[in-house]
Amino acid sequence: MYIEAITIFLIIGLYFFVILQFRTALKVLVNRVNLLDNQIAEAITKLPFQAGGDFEPINPLQQAFANILTNMAMPKQERAENGQFVKATIIEPAERE
Repeated sequence: MYIEAITIFLIIGLYFFVILQFRTALKVLVNRVNLLDNQIAEAITKLPFQAGGDFEPINPLQQAFANILTNMAMPKQERAENGQFVKATIIEPAERE
């Protein structure tokens, strides 16, 4: 009878010990996650991606080359005398014999 009571008492004590250890570990984990969150937030605010940041200016030669490529890739649309776009003519492919 005493052995069963001592066993139950030890099991309940062990249960509470595990619960307390789990709570402590959880608190430590939450504190570390909060610290990491604050460090990431601080690092993000130090990035130069704000308006007027330390960006390299656009290279005029690269910009001109990009404009040439863009103009070559874009289809030309014709305009009427009044400035409106003219409907594009669709050219059907030739039939094969």
